[in-house]
Amino acid sequence: MCRSLVPSSTPNDLQATLDKIVDEKYQKYQQLKILEKEEQRIVDEEKKIQDKKKKIEEYKKKIQEEDPRRRDDG
Repeated sequence: MCRSLVPSSTPNDLQATLDKIVDEKYQKYQQLKILEKEEQRIVDEEKKIQDKKKKIEEYKKKIQEEDPRRRDDG
């Protein structure tokens, strides 16, 4: 008696709903993977920048140590 009040779902309707949910989850998963790759790329770029800054500082220090005016002052 109560069954007539509940809308009936066919197996096809349920499968379509399930497929839609799976597709949405998979798309979100793909987006997450893309974001993770982009985040890693940014981290790698930041590391390269820090390495270059360090080399520049080392080069500046070397140039200052080799400056003849500095050696004559001592």
